[in-house]
Amino acid sequence: PEIALRRQIPRQPPRRTPVPLKIHIAHQQNPVARHPAQRLPHNPPCRPKAVPDPRRRTGRAGWFEFSAQEASAFSTLQSADANQYRWYNDLPGRLQWTGTSRRSLQQCADGRWCTFVMLGPHLDALAAWLSEEGLGDQFLGEQWAERDYYLAHAGELTAAITRLCAMYPRDDLIARGQSIRLMVLPVSTATDLLADRHLRERRVFLPVATEAGELLLPRAPTVFSATPASSPRPAPALGADAVAVPRDWVARPAEEHGAPFAAGLPLAGLRVADFSWQLAGPLATRLLGDMGADVVRIESHNRRDMVREVGPQPPGVFSLDTNSTHHNASSNKRSIALDLHHPEAVAVAREIIARSDIVFDNFTPGAMAKWGFDAASLLNVWPHLIVVSQPAVSCTGPHSHWGAIGTGVAGYAGLNGLSGFAENPPFGLGPIVADVIAPFFTMTAVLAALRHRDLTGEGQFLDCGMVEANVWMLDTAIAEAQLTGADPPRTGNRSAWMSPHGFFPCAGADEWVAIAVRSDAEWRNAAKTLGLSGAAGDPPFATFAGRKANESELEQLIATATIQHDRWDIARRLQAAGVPAAALENVADHLERDRGMGGRFTPITHPWGHQFLVQSQFIRPEGATVPNRRAAMLGEQTHEILSELLGKSEAEIEQLVVAGALQ
Repeated sequence: PEIALRRQIPRQPPRRTPVPLKIHIAHQQNPVARHPAQRLPHNPPCRPKAVPDPRRRTGRAGWFEFSAQEASAFSTLQSADANQYRWYNDLPGRLQWTGTSRRSLQQCADGRWCTFVMLGPHLDALAAWLSEEGLGDQFLGEQWAERDYYLAHAGELTAAITRLCAMYPRDDLIARGQSIRLMVLPVSTATDLLADRHLRERRVFLPVATEAGELLLPRAPTVFSATPASSPRPAPALGADAVAVPRDWVARPAEEHGAPFAAGLPLAGLRVADFSWQLAGPLATRLLGDMGADVVRIESHNRRDMVREVGPQPPGVFSLDTNSTHHNASSNKRSIALDLHHPEAVAVAREIIARSDIVFDNFTPGAMAKWGFDAASLLNVWPHLIVVSQPAVSCTGPHSHWGAIGTGVAGYAGLNGLSGFAENPPFGLGPIVADVIAPFFTMTAVLAALRHRDLTGEGQFLDCGMVEANVWMLDTAIAEAQLTGADPPRTGNRSAWMSPHGFFPCAGADEWVAIAVRSDAEWRNAAKTLGLSGAAGDPPFATFAGRKANESELEQLIATATIQHDRWDIARRLQAAGVPAAALENVADHLERDRGMGGRFTPITHPWGHQFLVQSQFIRPEGATVPNRRAAMLGEQTHEILSELLGKSEAEIEQLVVAGALQ
């Protein structure tokens, strides 16, 4: 199982006085009137009037630069950590299926698969279940809460979980596991998703008339309370929606468009009250912070974010402030330490919300309501707010209470059912991509809600369930399952439209080249470059149909040629011949060899002297890499936020300390 024990982590060692962060907040540098609702006192006596916010409507176009390579690399920020390599010369590699429950994959009594993730706080419940099923009482011992003991005996717990899963049909196992807050979720196929009761009640798939008949296709992955997204429509016929482009628009001089971000980053002037934790939540608010929003992260030593604990630490150090994964997930934010078990802390959080534009959480539904921060309550007082929730599953529906982390989300959303080789179990992808995919859908939804508020002054609630976002990564699988009556097979690296298409071994240990051939002409060029000219015109390989029909033989033939070449050299030669090809790269290549990836990481020095490499934001406004401030230490800006943002006196801050609210 994937486990994070709630071990007793000492508070950080004595610190040198940190250098104050220079937070780039555009409304301070270029004074503008903030939204009227953001100047409300705590617990205002009446509901404010929402008014349109003209600040973001410049009438000028802008442009952003994206790198597909960097975007793909960003999804590996947890599994291919550059600091692990720099600090320990440990090069992250690919996970291999070994027959054990790597990535928490388990097979159930009915032959179906599930992911079974158990976090430290739920160990007692699992131990009691294992004991009840006669699978051993040894897990009830207190020694399992000790990190060193767990690591030494984890295999025993894994074996017991494997036996437990084999005793239950999948759906029964999930129901029992989720009832005691264990993260047990299905590994879905496309047909599983279409039949899923929760997704049906959520109307995730809607009927669309197509040339092949009516198909159920996914709706937009976010549910908006004020501006519902339109239902999916058929693909338009070529030219069906052609309109005349206004001549004067085409002729506008370039200088009239101006520089839209001259006053700062695109989201400068906005503030986010950030209640996120784990990985997917902090990544979503990091995207907002990267684009200039003032993200105020509300967290506590008494409810630590696991991302501060689990991940590479610098040599000889273990603290909540030096975890590399945390620095990748939470750069460009401020941190205030509030223990929300205290009413005084809840009152402070409410004051932060009153001065914010966006309120974000990724808790299980109902958690925010405990503090009076549910969407209905917040919007009743501050109708300008954009209240965003990004739970694992969704905010409503039969399975909305299910807990999960990225591994389970990917399995439930169907990614495991499409990735990998057919002869292997549905292992899934190496990186935990579900935690990286969902935040980008969430940010897109937030931008749409901001646009609506700019025009109308109206805020709203966004239900950004992670599973529904990741369903959008299935490409045509949902349609294909309906058209063929069967689930699309897992095809490894092969493509339905290109052949050859895959990775081929090169000279050296575990070195490979990717080759994708899109046409018969490209195949002839590839064969010539590889020294296989004689095979290029052979009947089995001369046409696409022939190559697909004899793909295994073709791949073996290519491998005998590529194994004689350096991966970089053969990729360069194939590219020169017009064939898409690339060396299989790792994080060391990005740091030391691939000049195009020179901007992927930002070097950062921690106040304690440690050197970090943090993933840079690959979305570049006007082509410029955005600043990348280091992640805040837990509560680092507590006094700054209380005094400068909330206007509290030293006596009021001291009272909060005495009350135990600032923890």
